[in-house]
Amino acid sequence: MKTIELSNIDTHKHGKVDEVHGTIDRVVYRLATLNPLWTFRVRDISTNFQGVKSAMGFDVFEQGEKLGTIARTYRGGTNVIGISNDRIAKGRSRGDTYHTEDAEKAILKAKKMFFRLKTDERIAQAEKAATDVMSSQAWNRERTKAQEENTIQRAALDYIKGSGLAHFMAHIELQPPSVSAPILRAAKKVEEMQGEMLTIETIRQRFANQGTALVIKDSGKYLVKVRDNVQLYDDNTLPHEMRSKLGMLKLVEAETFLSSVGCRINDEVFVLVLDEQT
Repeated sequence: MKTIELSNIDTHKHGKVDEVHGTIDRVVYRLATLNPLWTFRVRDISTNFQGVKSAMGFDVFEQGEKLGTIARTYRGGTNVIGISNDRIAKGRSRGDTYHTEDAEKAILKAKKMFFRLKTDERIAQAEKAATDVMSSQAWNRERTKAQEENTIQRAALDYIKGSGLAHFMAHIELQPPSVSAPILRAAKKVEEMQGEMLTIETIRQRFANQGTALVIKDSGKYLVKVRDNVQLYDDNTLPHEMRSKLGMLKLVEAETFLSSVGCRINDEVFVLVLDEQT
């Protein structure tokens, strides 16, 4: 009888399996016939180019309790037998699987290490399971809590940014100065920035739509471009509107914007907002 046909070989999760891979066939056959109460459940398969399905590994059970795993593995580029369970892993400094090319050694290892848990092992396993469950469930709850809090915070932020801002600021004004002062300063700064952003955007749009004059100081004169027209002026010939706005911009630092006036780009370049009819 082929190993795959033994009564305690379980293949139902993989449908029809044709054979046990040659590397582990002898080991599985011997252990399955010596231990008829053990169940060898196929864990993975491989199908060759001829369509033959081979069982590559088995989880071994006794009365529903997993005893260990027998599998074809690679070691140094060679097919070897892998025998593993928690008991074997604890006795190894590297890896958690016993590897060998010798079927007899693999059988002896399984005989020695495959048995139901002792009381102390069962307790240790239960303690680990309890620790793992408590840790994972605590983490899951913390993650869910954080996700829900984020949903609330986004809604609260949207409310404060909109119709709820006045209510929020009224609440802040009732708080002690240590709480209210930095928030009120921040609110004032936000208002200032909004005004400056509006000024910058307005001038930027006027510049893009040719509603400005580009002025370049050049050796005591002014090279002025309005739309496609370029003119050279001095202090006496510069149009009054431009002279007035240029004077204001000369009093501020570079990269400063003045509403309805323009922007000082640097020490030599200015953008002047023109009247609509200009």
